[in-house]
Amino acid sequence: SRALQDPRERLIVVRHEQLLKVPLGDDACRVKAKICFGRIFDEAVRMAASASGSKVGVALPISLAQLGGGFMSGIESKGSSQRTEEEACMRSTLFRLLRRAANGHAEGAQRDSDASGRRVPFPESGILQCGPVRVFRDTVANGYVMLQQEVELTVFCYWLPNLNAPSLDGRVSGVEEFIGPAIGPIDPSAYILRTRQKLETLLHTVSPLGLTHLLVSDDGVAEAGGQAKHFGQAFLAALATTVRKPMPSVSVLGSAAFVHTVHKRMVQ
Repeated sequence: SRALQDPRERLIVVRHEQLLKVPLGDDACRVKAKICFGRIFDEAVRMAASASGSKVGVALPISLAQLGGGFMSGIESKGSSQRTEEEACMRSTLFRLLRRAANGHAEGAQRDSDASGRRVPFPESGILQCGPVRVFRDTVANGYVMLQQEVELTVFCYWLPNLNAPSLDGRVSGVEEFIGPAIGPIDPSAYILRTRQKLETLLHTVSPLGLTHLLVSDDGVAEAGGQAKHFGQAFLAALATTVRKPMPSVSVLGSAAFVHTVHKRMVQ
């Protein structure tokens, strides 16, 4: 049964400060990023199913205030990050893993909190590695029908602070219901640094896992009050300075601004 826990499943909190213990040495390198089109979860499933031996990782923003977005409530949230998160939960075993992480059952879990003091399953500069995530349903366009053959992904979850301006009347916005309280905008250089840390954590984590593909998009950035070009700059900085061999093929997709920022600097 898909409801039963897979004994192979692992939930691991990886922290940015752990990277200080990992020497780069002479194998530090620049990695080219390929431009890809489509929705990130769809593309990840397609890649995993397209060739025998493919091991695909996908970076996915999650909603800390309501894990799974509107998956359990049946209310589809607004914004690409939640639609992606909700779709991933609908099509796979991801939601069960997120719920376990929220209950403190991930390796390396501590008493982490966000800027407002709210408990979170992993820190802003870190990621949550989930895998294998078994995908057993087709796309929403195909009615979520059962796949003839399941595919497996490794999902790397991260979260984005809500940088939208707080409501003047104190009302909780629809965005806040999913991604948490609005804290207002921050300086672009600070945003790039904070974002770069989580992407560095992602890339260091991916390096030794033997994945063949890694997909990264800017899903959720605009909804959380960020700018796609700044997210792209942070991604490029992480690629240029912290990636170690061997690395999977890295594909980027998402908004035109994010893809263009990456395309200008490094593209195969």
